[in-house]
Amino acid sequence: MLTAPSERVVFGRLCYILADHASRRDREKSSEAAASAMLIIRLKNYRSGINELTRRKCMDDWTRYSPPSLDRHEDLLVGLKSNGVTHRNIQKELRRMHVHVSVSTIKRFFRSLPRERIEHKSSESRLVQDALERIKDRREQTNDTKQAAYWIRRGLALGSPRHGNYSDGKIHSLGTARNYQQSLSMFYRWLQDRKLGDLSTATVDQAVGWLNNRSGQVGQKTLDLNRQAIQYLLMQTTGVQVKFGRIKSSYTGGRKLAEEARAYSGAQLEEVCARLSVRSALSAKLCFAAGLRAHEVVTLRPIGEQPPSTHREWSKDLFKGRDGALYTVVGKGGLRRAVLLPAQLADEFEERRIKERTVRDRGIRYVQRHDVNFGSNLTKAWSDASSKALGRSTGLHGLRHSYAKQRLYELQQLGCSREERMSIVSQELGHFRTTETETYLR
Repeated sequence: MLTAPSERVVFGRLCYILADHASRRDREKSSEAAASAMLIIRLKNYRSGINELTRRKCMDDWTRYSPPSLDRHEDLLVGLKSNGVTHRNIQKELRRMHVHVSVSTIKRFFRSLPRERIEHKSSESRLVQDALERIKDRREQTNDTKQAAYWIRRGLALGSPRHGNYSDGKIHSLGTARNYQQSLSMFYRWLQDRKLGDLSTATVDQAVGWLNNRSGQVGQKTLDLNRQAIQYLLMQTTGVQVKFGRIKSSYTGGRKLAEEARAYSGAQLEEVCARLSVRSALSAKLCFAAGLRAHEVVTLRPIGEQPPSTHREWSKDLFKGRDGALYTVVGKGGLRRAVLLPAQLADEFEERRIKERTVRDRGIRYVQRHDVNFGSNLTKAWSDASSKALGRSTGLHGLRHSYAKQRLYELQQLGCSREERMSIVSQELGHFRTTETETYLR
C-alpha cells in the first residue's frame, strides 16, 4: 500500500505548488494542486477511511505537480553560474524554457554539485552565450529605464497648471512624463552603443546627432516629441534652457495619418456604434457631438460642478448656432473648457451616473462619475469595431476631425469670416493655436 508523506513535507510542497502556479496566473491548476496536497495530508491521518482508487489518484497528482528536475539543464545552469549570473537571472532563463522553479531550488541544485564543476566549467556553448546576451540586454534596459526615470522625477511638477509655466523646465502632466521617459531611454541606449557616456553628461552636439539619426526612422510628430524631451533633459543637466531648431523628418515609410482625411460621417458613426457595447457607443457619440479626446470622456461634468479655466479668455461666440446642455472637460495641460451636448445625449449620459470612484488609464488617475468607456479601452474598442464595420480605422481621434469640419461648415453658413471660424473652433477643441486646428481640415 502507498504511504503518504509527512505533514512537514506536504506543507513545503504545498507552498511550492501555490507559488509556482500563482506565478503562471493559473488559478484553476493552483486550486486543484492545493486540494490534492491537502488530501494527502488527510491520507496520513485518516488512511483507513479512504479507498485505494482515491489514494492512487492523490499520488498521481502529487507526481504531476512535483518540481521539475534541473539535471537536464545542468550545462546551461553551470555555464551561467561560472559567469557570475545571479540566481534570479538564472530563474528567468529557465522560465523562458517553461521550467518554473524557485530561487531556493536553484540554490539547492548548485550546492549539490562539486565546487570544481562550477569553477572549471567551459561557457562557450551557443546556448550559454545566447543566454548571456539576453541577460546583458535586460540589464541595459533596466539601466536606461532607471536613468530616464531619475531625470523625469527631478522635473515633475504635477498639480501645478501648465499655463503661465511654459518656460519653467518642469513636467506638469503624467502623459508628458511617460513620453519623455521613453525618448530619454532611447537616447541613453544610443549613447551607450557609441560609448559616449550617459544622460548626465550628454551634450548639445550628441543630442543633435541622435535627432538627425532619428529623423530617418520616425515621423515628424514623434521627432518633435524626442526633441522636446532632449531640451528638457539639457535644462535639467545644465540649468540652461536650450532650444533646437526644428529638425525635419525624412521618414517616408509607415502610415501617414496626418496627411489623410480622418473624419467620419454620421452614417459611418452609426455603423461602427452598432458593433460597440452600450458604454462604448455612448462615449463615441459624445466624442462625435462635442469633439472630445478619448480620456476627456471620463472628466465630463455639468458646468455648474466644474467651471471652465479662468486664465484663458473665451470667445462669446462659442457654440454659435447650436443648442444643448453645457458641460466642461479637463483637457491637455489641465485646461478646463466648455463643451455643448445635445439635450438627448446629455440625458442618456446622466442616466449612467454612478457612485464616484477612482480609475486609472495609461498610468493617470481619474475620478469617474458616469458608467461610460474612455481612454485606451475606448480607443481600442473603436478601432476594432471600425475595422470590422468599414474595413478601415482612422482612430477615435477621427471623431474630433468630424466635429471640427462640421462646426466650420455651420459657422460658414452663419456668415462668420474664416478667421472667426478658426478662432471659435480652436477654442471649442481646446487648442491654444489655430494652426493646430488647421491639421483637422484635410
